[in-house]
Amino acid sequence: MRLLKSLQHGWPAIRIKLKGINRVQKRLADGRYITYYYAWKGGPALPGKPSSPEFIAAYNEAVAKRAQPPQGVLLNAIYRDLSRGSPSRRRR
Repeated sequence: MRLLKSLQHGWPAIRIKLKGINRVQKRLADGRYITYYYAWKGGPALPGKPSSPEFIAAYNEAVAKRAQPPQGVLLNAIYRDLSRGSPSRRRR
């Protein structure tokens, strides 16, 4: 995340650049265009406008869910071994 500072109505405003946001524009039947935002390509849809607190909260929640390892004893052990590079996967 990168913070950008600017002055807005005499007060400092902070703009946060969220990493990986996917923006998709769709053309509606009446000819208007609407923009949908996703946390990443193939990720969950994010509600609201990009500068709203609701949008940022949804983004943070989606990223937190993505970072969690799989649940279950066996899956957790496999995930841990693969992420570390277990000895059985190393070249001899």
